[in-house]
Amino acid sequence: VSTQSTGNNNTNNNTNNNNSIAMKEFENNWFLKDWLRDIRMLIYKDRFEQHGFDNFTVILSLTEDDLNTIGITLIGHRKTILLEVKKLNEQFKNLSTSLVN
Repeated sequence: VSTQSTGNNNTNNNTNNNNSIAMKEFENNWFLKDWLRDIRMLIYKDRFEQHGFDNFTVILSLTEDDLNTIGITLIGHRKTILLEVKKLNEQFKNLSTSLVN
């Protein structure tokens, strides 16, 4: 049995651990109400919460189908929300990358 791959596994484990830490820090400082207010969509706060879309990790994976489930039908609002979700994903990715490097 070779142990040469241990270094790679440690690197992968460190990367996963750093991503986990970054996610926790980002989650702890992130609130649905603040985010919706910042993107001028606070009117949907109750709908998001009623359908379980109330935390950072769930919001990161928000889709068009989810917006249908929540009941957000206005095209402009849908575009804004999905664009802001994309920005959140990019911010988190940048945060994770900076912690790894």
